[in-house]
Amino acid sequence: GDPITLQKWRVDVDCEGCLGLFYRSAPGVIVADADWPRNGDVVVGTEVSDMPGYVRLQNGYYLPIASDDGKITFLHEVSTTTHANNKQNKALGSE
Repeated sequence: GDPITLQKWRVDVDCEGCLGLFYRSAPGVIVADADWPRNGDVVVGTEVSDMPGYVRLQNGYYLPIASDDGKITFLHEVSTTTHANNKQNKALGSE
């Protein structure tokens, strides 16, 4: 299959009194009782092409990259890692 590009994002909600970011079970649907990431935490996921402005995390939850009005950035990209399929990993000796 095609390689999946996972990105690391640092949670940093620059808003007075904000300690982190609630998970979303779907874009716009807040999960208030989950153990949500706090400012300074690093999450791993991929941007969702058909849902601009959201990252789908490895744990299945979603996080918005910024506030609806775009004035506050919630997630700051740390790095990008491309995970090749198993056949390529074996060829590269990195399975």
